[in-house]
Amino acid sequence: MPEGKKVVVFYQVETSKKGTDKWNVEKRFSEFDALDKALRPVYGNLPALPGKSLLAIKQSTELERRREGLEKYLKHLVTRTDIISSDVFKRFLQLDNFAPEAVVQPPKHLGNLEGLVLGVRDFLYQPEEKLLFIAISDMSVASRVDSYVTNMKLPWEKDVPKGTLVTVGAVECYLQKEDIENEIKFEKLWVKTSQSQVICMHWDQTSNNLLIGKDDGTLSILKVAADLSYTKYEEVLSDYKLHTSRIMGVYFDPISEYVYTVSEDKKFKVYNPRKESLVADIYCGATISGNDGTSSFGVGNVQLTGLAADRENKRLFITSRSGRVFIYDISPVIPEILHSFQAHTKGAIRGVFFDPIKNYLITANYDDGVLALIDLQKPGKEKYAHNIANLQGKAKV
Repeated sequence: MPEGKKVVVFYQVETSKKGTDKWNVEKRFSEFDALDKALRPVYGNLPALPGKSLLAIKQSTELERRREGLEKYLKHLVTRTDIISSDVFKRFLQLDNFAPEAVVQPPKHLGNLEGLVLGVRDFLYQPEEKLLFIAISDMSVASRVDSYVTNMKLPWEKDVPKGTLVTVGAVECYLQKEDIENEIKFEKLWVKTSQSQVICMHWDQTSNNLLIGKDDGTLSILKVAADLSYTKYEEVLSDYKLHTSRIMGVYFDPISEYVYTVSEDKKFKVYNPRKESLVADIYCGATISGNDGTSSFGVGNVQLTGLAADRENKRLFITSRSGRVFIYDISPVIPEILHSFQAHTKGAIRGVFFDPIKNYLITANYDDGVLALIDLQKPGKEKYAHNIANLQGKAKV
């Protein structure tokens, strides 16, 4: 280059499909930097990008060192299915043009639901009935405390004065309308307000019961009228005080008509709403006491954080703040523990999902963002359950 001319360095990236078809793209370092800035806020556990230099790199040894660092960086990214599927990475390597079959297509955006006045705590979508239930709650701690104080019944009051109660949470029910130009729309049918945060929900398709677990340890059950196109509901159970702390998971068994709940008070409970009686009270680190006089071993001295159900095989999967999973058989009146295992080495499990097709359990760790994929084995073989994959997500979300 003549003196005074700026030297621009391009890096040639050669990509191949399983060692056969190859293509090349040329990228400047600034394009690698832009890629990293787009990926890093969304995807966890990314390798370091070679550092920037205030001055232009001219020495061949320095250029080679940067090239090696960029190659190592890209080789890590192409092992990540989540990153390969991102639009920014597909554009960077032109994957849609040269290797469309290698890309796992990301979820397609079909529509928005706007205008929610509070934060979303939970949601349930029922495609058969085209129903959407959304649990919304006041996410501000200071605001919630103020609302709880306002709603508090004073000792000398017979009832809390009407008109003074403050809404802290609510359940909103929507019905999916016909697709218009490939965009999903929802129509709001009703809102059920609450003076406590709504934490979790469960919909039972057989009975049309919507179960609602709340921050103050209370449980509510709404029977939604299918014959009236779900536009009305009847309150079967109203704010029944089942736990001393936040209910983190709830399930309704349509055969026994029992309700199963787990809470931050470290208890797993079974409740019979027809008889308004407690069937089983399982305290962590103690024994299970039933109304028939039987007892069995509890689940450990930990706060419970979630609940998933295997309806066909009558199993419950209970997660904890210690990263442990407990599997229970709920076919007996008093649930019996089948197995427990450590799904995560540290931190709280904040999400749990059961796949009845694959017989897999997916758990999400809040502290490190790891998603664990667990093969539960066949019913009766739960002690052989094992982790088959970990996916790194974003921590503390």
